Amino acid sequence: MEKLAGALFFLVLLFGALIVIFLVARELVTWYWKINDILSTLKSINRRLALLVNEASPEARPDRDAKTTDEPPSDGRVDSNEKSTEGDEVKQCRYCKEETPKDDDMCQVCGSYIG
Repeated sequence: MEKLAGALFFLVLLFGALIVIFLVARELVTWYWKINDILSTLKSINRRLALLVNEASPEARPDRDAKTTDEPPSDGRVDSNEKSTEGDEVKQCRYCKEETPKDDDMCQVCGSYIG
């Protein structure tokens, strides 16, 4: 009976030691490959993209079509009713579908590269 208890104690101790070794090795691998930093960066990107999608969707901004002041928005963006009056001198953003002056490289609404 004592042999069985000793063997069981040894197995539990061995199993505990293997778990500790596994957790330490896992931490070393995630530290070496910067997996925790990559994960936090991806979460930050995901959060910012969600904000952009909510901001760009017409349902999220019902006041977007109604121009209330003659001044540009405080964040520097162009209102959707404020189109360029230069005729064919505009190009359309492929992401938000807003018109931007042809000489601009970035969309004034969503900030994406137009090219």
